[in-house]
Parts: sequence; structure tokens; C-alpha cells
Amino acid sequence: MWDRQNAAARPYCGRGCAVAVLLVAVIIIAVALLAESGLLYRYFLGPMVSDAENRTVNGIPEGYNIVNTLTYAVLFGLGLLALLRLLRRWSYRMDEGLLAASLPFFLAGGVLRTLEDAELFNGPLRYLFITPAIYFAVAGAFVLAMYAGKLARERPSSTLPALVAVVPLLLVQYAFALSGGTNFTLPLYQPLLFAALSVILATRMSSRADAGLAAVGAAGLFILVTAAAYLINFPSSAEWLGTYSMLNGMPTLHLLEMLIIPGTAAVLTAFVYAIGRWPPAAFIAAPINLLMYFAHFLDGAATWRGIEVYGYSEKHTFPSLLIDVTSPLVMLPMKFILVTAIIILLDRALADELRSRPQLLTGLKYAVVLLGLAPGVRDLLRIAFGV
Repeated sequence: MWDRQNAAARPYCGRGCAVAVLLVAVIIIAVALLAESGLLYRYFLGPMVSDAENRTVNGIPEGYNIVNTLTYAVLFGLGLLALLRLLRRWSYRMDEGLLAASLPFFLAGGVLRTLEDAELFNGPLRYLFITPAIYFAVAGAFVLAMYAGKLARERPSSTLPALVAVVPLLLVQYAFALSGGTNFTLPLYQPLLFAALSVILATRMSSRADAGLAAVGAAGLFILVTAAAYLINFPSSAEWLGTYSMLNGMPTLHLLEMLIIPGTAAVLTAFVYAIGRWPPAAFIAAPINLLMYFAHFLDGAATWRGIEVYGYSEKHTFPSLLIDVTSPLVMLPMKFILVTAIIILLDRALADELRSRPQLLTGLKYAVVLLGLAPGVRDLLRIAFGV
């Protein structure tokens, strides 16, 4: 029975809630001021429009500038803190199991971004798959999957959590297609088959492992496999190719890059592992640290091959400056220096402060993996499929 006295004694909104409300109010006011001054379009919306159109629009080039780069970094940090709080509230541990379950979401983000590059999405929908909106879209799907995982823990023998994780994603996909939001629609049996297999997988895994992580993994695999199916159909769809060719010409496949770029990242990661065999440097060879190296080497190798061999360009501000004064190959040592500096900061300089907060430490490292893996996968697939 509801206890009115105890309910009245508890504050309706605690300190965390109050801080969140204050931040939202500040963001709303800042957005309103930026919109009024025209800076919102110049630094944020304009680059997104140019990105979607693959050309300079209203004198604003696509890509990043110092203003939106710093803003996105702050928003990413705040989002990470909010996600860690939600994970704790729903009794998830930030460990290797959660990383394995969430890895399909990381990969799916890169695949979906490639599909936008290939002109799959039409109209306003395409802006949902351009940075930074795609991060919010994938994060929203991840939160939905985590909620399904929460239900799975409460009802371990039920298929409901897996359905909550997968069916809304299936409905959203077909809502996009029926509204004319995509240039190509998968045959109906494929997404239905993927959804059924994801639900079966989550249900079977929930009896052998953490039911919550099983639901999260099922949702991520459904998004990843469905997105990959679209990409695989791309070269064989005359209608889709016709839409793409109106802008950029017919794509040329470079599928060998699917071996060259990840192979380069793997070799460099193995080199880091070899360095870690030296006792003073052993800390850099921890599994999560090696994953950080691999993710960013993948991104660096894709950037190097894309610019030097295929004529792509770098959109991020600082790497673009480095490439202009050196060569695209600089991305590989730059990535090594960057990741090594982060590891030294987290595992050495801030070790005492983070020792009592292992969830935050792991969360920060997962964020580093995401920031390398998602763009790395996107760049790899763009090169391989010629988009």
C-alpha cells in the first residue's frame, strides 16, 4: 500500500534531478540565443545540411569547426555521465560483459552512417543519421535495449523483454520505408527473420547468462545485421544505385580494403601488445586498452587509405591541420600517441582518484573505444563500397 507519509517525506526531485533540470534549462536558453543570432545555423545546422547535400550550402562547408567540435565534446561527456547513472540505477555493471553486449551498437553506428553516405535515406530522415544526431539515435536504441534488459532480469522466463528490445526497432524501420524515407526497402522476410532470430537468441542466452545483457545484445545484433543487409544489397540494387548516381556516379567496390585496413590496425595493435611485454609498460596491454588501440588504429588506417589512395578528405579540425602540414600517414602515430596519453592519464596520473570509481574508469575507456570504432567502421565501409 502506498505510504503517503513516507512519500511526503521524500523529496520529489533530488540533487541529481535538480542539476539535470538546470542543465536542460541552460541548454534551451543557449540554443535559443544561438538561433536568434544565426550562430546555430552557421556552426551547427549548416554543416549538417551541407553534409546531407554533399556540397557547400549557403557558404558553409560540411564537416566540423572549432565551435561545434568543443560543443559536441561537452555534450558527449554529459551524455556519458547520464548513461553511467542510468546503468547504475538499472543495476548494470560496466564490465566486459556489457562491452560485448553493446559492441553491436558501436558497429551499427558506423554502418548506418555509411548508409546515409550511400543516399539510402530521404528527406528530413537523413539528418537523423548525420553527426551528432546519429549518436543520439543509437544511444536512444541502446537505452531502450537496457530497459528491456531490466525487464529481463525481473522476468527471466519471459520472451517479453526480447520483444521490447527488438519489435519497436522493426516497426521504426518499416515506418521509415512506408513514409518514403528510404530509397530501398529490404524484402519483408529478412527483417522479420532477423527479429525472430534475435528474440530466440536473447531468450536462449537469458537461461545461460545475464538476462539483461542478453536482451541488450539481441537488440544490438538486430540493428547491426539489418543495417549490414541494406549495405550488402546496395551494389545490386539498380534503383538505389540510380539514386546515388545522380549525385556521385556509380560506386566502385574496393572490397580488398576490408582486409587491408583492419589488418593494418591488427598489426599495430600486436606491436603495442609486444611493447606491453616489457614490465614497465605492461599496463598498456590490458585487454580494454588493446581494444582502444585497435579501434583508433582502425580509424587512423581508414583515414590514411581514404585520403592517400582514394581522394577522400578529413572533416575533423585538428587531424585536418596535421594532415595538411605532413601527410595522411601521420594519423597512425597520432592515434598511438593519443591513446597512450589517455591510458597514462587514466591508469597512472588519475589512478588514485579512479580506484574507488571503477565504473567511471571503465565507462571512460568504453567512450574512447566508441569514438574510434564508430568512425573507423564508417570510413572503412565508405572506402570498400565506394560511397
